[in-house]
Amino acid sequence: NIGIASGLVVIEAQRLIELGLSLEEIGAKLDQASLNTRVYFSVPSLEYLRKGGRISEAIYRIGSMLNIKPVLTCDENGKYTIAKKTRGWQKSLAGQIALGAAFAQKFDRVHVGICCSAPNIIYSEMEAMIKEAIPNVTDFRYVEAGSDLVVHTGPGLVGYAVFGY
Repeated sequence: NIGIASGLVVIEAQRLIELGLSLEEIGAKLDQASLNTRVYFSVPSLEYLRKGGRISEAIYRIGSMLNIKPVLTCDENGKYTIAKKTRGWQKSLAGQIALGAAFAQKFDRVHVGICCSAPNIIYSEMEAMIKEAIPNVTDFRYVEAGSDLVVHTGPGLVGYAVFGY
């Protein structure tokens, strides 16, 4: 979830503290770390986005009829935005991976955090897809999506965060 991206930044903060950096140095590095982090996620149904007021009834009906499964991200204000529109679940997962891979190319190494509301099913599939597309991954973290996110997106949420160094 969005929290997995923040979690990767917190892990970086811990690393910087252990290195003995000053609070000012840590603050500056964490500002940059936030800029070096992206999150992408998909949901199998638009229903909960509609119920939560995130999309209109018209978008819900058309998107559902056309089997649209958008790849979502968060803007700098923390609002959900559509990063890519895809048709079908597998294309949505592949779209997430492609967006993260394009972002990861800017960095020598990246850490990845995978977040799912049904983690036992999807972690290994996502990890394999990410490893193939992003060869510079040096660390994977896994977290189950919290109810605070799933209440807005519905069950079946799959996403991941990329943190570049």
